[in-house]
Amino acid sequence: MDSLHTSYFNDKSVEQIIDYLVKKKMTVDELKIRLKFSNAHTIDDEKLIQKLSFAEKRMNEPLELSLKLFYLFFPFGIVNFLSNEDDNYKRFSQLGYIKKIRSYNIISLFGVLLYTIGGLLHMYFSK
Repeated sequence: MDSLHTSYFNDKSVEQIIDYLVKKKMTVDELKIRLKFSNAHTIDDEKLIQKLSFAEKRMNEPLELSLKLFYLFFPFGIVNFLSNEDDNYKRFSQLGYIKKIRSYNIISLFGVLLYTIGGLLHMYFSK
């Protein structure tokens, strides 16, 4: 396994680092190991470590409550034409926000189940 140079990541944005991690299928900890920081960190090393920590935090951040509720009541982009909220899913996919994508799928599935159960209950009680 070849080592990477920190200079490659110094001028990258957090989103570009996340994109690199997603494409290479590696975690932030694996990247830190491959970067082989010296014991005497320079200021650039500290900035890069902070940037990597921020990238990890953004990748693993869960959905906000308002988006959870939106995706529960409008699962899998049912109302794309009414709202910009579903554009968030495209952004999550592009930026590699793994936990947000997983939450979107799970909560949308619960939304579909909610509508299915509601429809079945309506049919049962309307007889």
